[in-house]
Amino acid sequence: MKKQKQGMAVIVKPTYACDAACSYCEVHKWGSLFKPMTKETFLQLNKKLEEHFETNDAKVTFYWLGGEPLMAGDEFFGEVKEISYNSSLQISHAIQSNLISFSKKEFTNLKSLLKEFAKSNSKTKDKKSYTISTSVDPVSDARVLKNGKDYNKAFLKSIFKLKKEGASYGAVYTVHSGSLGKEKEIYYYFKNLEFKAFNLNAMCDYSGRFQERDFGMTPKDYGKFMINLWDLWERDNYKIRIMPFTTWKTLRDTGSQKELRCFNDGVCNKNLCAVGPNGAVFACDRAMQAKQEPLGNIQKDSFEKMFEKKYHEKRISYIKNHDCKGCKWWDYCKGSCPYESREEFEGSFGKSFWCEGYKMLFEHINAKKEEVRNEKETVFATI
Repeated sequence: MKKQKQGMAVIVKPTYACDAACSYCEVHKWGSLFKPMTKETFLQLNKKLEEHFETNDAKVTFYWLGGEPLMAGDEFFGEVKEISYNSSLQISHAIQSNLISFSKKEFTNLKSLLKEFAKSNSKTKDKKSYTISTSVDPVSDARVLKNGKDYNKAFLKSIFKLKKEGASYGAVYTVHSGSLGKEKEIYYYFKNLEFKAFNLNAMCDYSGRFQERDFGMTPKDYGKFMINLWDLWERDNYKIRIMPFTTWKTLRDTGSQKELRCFNDGVCNKNLCAVGPNGAVFACDRAMQAKQEPLGNIQKDSFEKMFEKKYHEKRISYIKNHDCKGCKWWDYCKGSCPYESREEFEGSFGKSFWCEGYKMLFEHINAKKEEVRNEKETVFATI
């Protein structure tokens, strides 16, 4: 396999432990199965990445997820900062946290890490500020704390602390059956709390049975939700960045696919992986949650050897000529994430379960663009 010289996004889960027990998440149940990541393990990860690229021009972004990454402790992030300073790689760091413990502790090392090694595509390099991504559900009681206290109250306390410190923050929002019909409430929750952006992810049951679990919805349900949310966003003149809406708007308006997220760019095979607390490496975070066999482990395997096991490139080639053959929305979707499609995740190369919903949205937003264009041509013709 040819070495990837451009860089890599590495999702790192320093622990599976979590202080929450959300109804639609199983990761928190794994917390007792693995010890937290050690300084030595992260040092080995950095070493294996340096060997893989063999150049100090390679850019690597570490995305810290969990479980709840803050439960790894602030001392651990101080060790991460020290290793990052001494690395030959061009390193940046980003984190997604539920923020529950953030209001109780200062996390001085973590804040310093995020300020000094800001995510590479950040528009600001302000050393006095930092950015954190989080996750919240303002319209259901699915998110609960293990200690029985109010999740949203603890969450908002941390948000107000972030605002006071001048930090910026975004969120991941998981769309489920309880979200349906509540698009306006969801949109203005994020806007009014001044979130920098929020990212939509549809509820995924990693057993492959998307409709048999609580919170499940149909592709048509998801399509209606996205259309309603898009129209709200459009009427508000696109005031907040919504992913993947923002990238799809850019594609619709300019034809550019450069900003498409990994679900839709068709190249996640080349520059993405996820690493667990013990050094096990997976194709991505979803592969880890689907309990796939790891590609290998940084303690004994090279990235070159591990990446040879990734199948995503084969899937793209296959579905383009089968499930997605002739689809006019291929540039928008490319079959979407493999973990939205694989029955029982055992090797099927099918298109996304949410295909019908995506098509509904793409038809809708492009029809609206055509309406606007026709209106402009009519006005011009009458002048």
